Amino acid sequence: MDLEVLLVAAGSRLWKLLLIFSLSLVLVFASAFQLKALDNGLALTPPMGWNSWNAFHGDIDEVKIREIAEAMVSSGMKDAGYEYVILDDNWMANPARDADGNLMADPVRFPSGIKALADYIHSLGLKIGIYGDRGSMTCMNIPESGSYGYEEQDAKKFAEWGIDYLKYDNCNVAAGSCISCDYKTMQEALANSGRPIVFSICAWGFQPWMPEIGNLWRTTGDIVDKWDNGNDWFVGIINAIDINMRYRQYAKPGAWNDPDMFVIGNGGCTTEEYRTQFSMWAMMAAPLIAGNDLRTMDEVTREILTNKEVIAVNQDPLGIQCIKVRDDGDQEVYVKPLANGDYAVALLNRGESAAKIRVTAEEIGFSVKPESGYLVRDLWQHSEFGSLGEIEADVPVHGTVMYRVSQVPVEQLPGYVEINLSAEQSVSAEAHFEFAVNLVNSGAKDVVNVMISLQVPDGWLAEGLTDSGFNQLAVGDSIAAKWNISPSLAADGFSDIVVTVAYQDELGEREWQKGFRVLVLPPEAVFT
Repeated sequence: MDLEVLLVAAGSRLWKLLLIFSLSLVLVFASAFQLKALDNGLALTPPMGWNSWNAFHGDIDEVKIREIAEAMVSSGMKDAGYEYVILDDNWMANPARDADGNLMADPVRFPSGIKALADYIHSLGLKIGIYGDRGSMTCMNIPESGSYGYEEQDAKKFAEWGIDYLKYDNCNVAAGSCISCDYKTMQEALANSGRPIVFSICAWGFQPWMPEIGNLWRTTGDIVDKWDNGNDWFVGIINAIDINMRYRQYAKPGAWNDPDMFVIGNGGCTTEEYRTQFSMWAMMAAPLIAGNDLRTMDEVTREILTNKEVIAVNQDPLGIQCIKVRDDGDQEVYVKPLANGDYAVALLNRGESAAKIRVTAEEIGFSVKPESGYLVRDLWQHSEFGSLGEIEADVPVHGTVMYRVSQVPVEQLPGYVEINLSAEQSVSAEAHFEFAVNLVNSGAKDVVNVMISLQVPDGWLAEGLTDSGFNQLAVGDSIAAKWNISPSLAADGFSDIVVTVAYQDELGEREWQKGFRVLVLPPEAVFT
């Protein structure tokens, strides 16, 4: 258990003040390490882009890459800040070099060559990244494909082609070679190439020399499309978070801890787990590198990857990686200072059941003032509420609630109608059931014109048993909303019901949504 956890567990005001003081010391201590970081003027915010490996592995060609670049534009990803289209392993010919030792693209899969591909990607307002290796061959064992002994020649070729980003891997290393020396040799070759090229170190685990040499460096083994992959070299989402947090003091503008690419949209995890990956990569100031097929992604995936409010936290110019300020076992709280004085807060539930997670203004890092409150912006709900000092959220299994918190005068705090479920339910596909929620004004102002609505899965029927509108809901008051719901006879397993409440206060209109999962059992099953 680390220092922050022990201090929070103590629970007294003194310990909380000491925690805030310790956070300040950590930030000062971090600055000392940052003086040794590479300073080439590149990647001043974490790089954003797409890499081919997770979606296609070695099955890449220029048609796919062009289509991916076009999809990055048409999907709104470019507008959200994504810019690098990165070719991973297997773009090279076999063998990879011509008679003069120059790297060549595969003539069948990339008949136009890398220069033409780079020109096309640049014409879309994007940048291109490419893959290399410090050994004799890349990880796919293509003869003559490694850059060992060819660093200057390869760097000049990359510059000639118009490359903007190099991912440099760690396979098939030469006998007796020095890992830091090899990466330093390529870094210097890139610096002398005549073109600014971001240098991404892919050496599968942090080593202290990395911040002096790379713009970003892998802190983990390769990520897989799982929540938890145990202690394997291949890491799941939660494993990558835990490992990457060990090195938070090294992150700064131009130099980033890299817990590997997104698995978002590839189908192995739940939507909540994918939101957690996106939220925590943003909190950790990690590179945002998508790894799905952008040409076919669904709307849920697109909405996660293009959440501009979460991206703004990642791209904050301070470049500070978050710190964990509370660890209650399966419930964790992370805080990230932002350039304008706000704080980003992530409430992470790594447990197997939904949980309430709380955090106070003092734990976040604010100096508490009696005339001030806290404007809390939910970065996934895209709405805000007011708090007088404590923030609480219901966080789903493996989910993350993410806030941006500002300190404001009390009179600027908005109202907040919280949606609570009276009890979780298991139901039969053959019988109707009553669904009830409790709406509580937990904010700092009375609200008016409260409207409640319900969304059920296709084929289900819902009949309201209470009023759907209320003229006023005072601070601290609550109202119940009930429906009679008939599931579809074909329903089986978990289904989601979504409650929406819209209302007004003197500062404007607001809307909150909350989803509830219902287990639908076969007609003959016993249920409660």
